[in-house]
Amino acid sequence: IYPNPASDVINVTLNDEISGKLILNIYDGQGRLVQTKSTFKNSPQMQQAFNVKSLSPGVYNLQIVGESNKVNLRFIKQQ
Repeated sequence: IYPNPASDVINVTLNDEISGKLILNIYDGQGRLVQTKSTFKNSPQMQQAFNVKSLSPGVYNLQIVGESNKVNLRFIKQQ
């Protein structure tokens, strides 16, 4: 995830560890789902952008759910 901390947009680079149909979820510090995106990854590397401008400042978790595995990443939203 970059930039981290972020104020407007985060970029997520998806490598070859995860492929197929993907669901990307952003959860706030209390575990509430605040944003979600579905995509299909069929190349070795892919980049996704999230607009986080409307999120309140704080720590967030990005969960990437693939067909065979799950990855959790953390980022900070600043003003």
